[in-house]
Amino acid sequence: MKIGITGHTQGFGKSLYDVFNSQKHDTLGFSRSNGFDIGNELVRKKIINEIKDIDVFINNAYDPQGQIDILEEILSCWSGTEKIVVNVSSIIVHKESPYFEGEIAVYRESKIKLNNIIKNYNGSVKIINIIPGLMNTNFDIIPINFDRSNSIDTDALAELIYVMIKNHNNFFIKEIIVDNNGTFKSKI
Repeated sequence: MKIGITGHTQGFGKSLYDVFNSQKHDTLGFSRSNGFDIGNELVRKKIINEIKDIDVFINNAYDPQGQIDILEEILSCWSGTEKIVVNVSSIIVHKESPYFEGEIAVYRESKIKLNNIIKNYNGSVKIINIIPGLMNTNFDIIPINFDRSNSIDTDALAELIYVMIKNHNNFFIKEIIVDNNGTFKSKI
């Protein structure tokens, strides 16, 4: 199986990348650190050109509008195929939250748009939408002083996603939601 993943060098993306690599899959990583900023239209076109022959694309990199744009571009490019897109979304901070301002407000609105694109998609590409709760990574949108005592193990979630993709012909789960207690919920 051939995998492409954005945001693969740190946090949850690194956990995903490491799982697929450890299972000897051909895994291509696209991150800002290796010149692939999904917020740049020319870079997105380069990524899409490089992933034409892959089986699974994991849309993980942090860029509110870039994540939306690359998802829409891939779904258009892969129209008529039965490839898999794993979209790593996130919890959405409520407007009433004391943390709701500036970048967090923009991030929240982008996640609503992203989740609506996925919810309304009815093409041939299989989409698994991962909505993790608070994860044990340094790149959460939740402020650093938030209680992380019940945070999710990113390696365990990455393993679950790997198993889902590996067995996608036997079952298909449309969405995984992980709450702050680490409980997995799924929608078929």
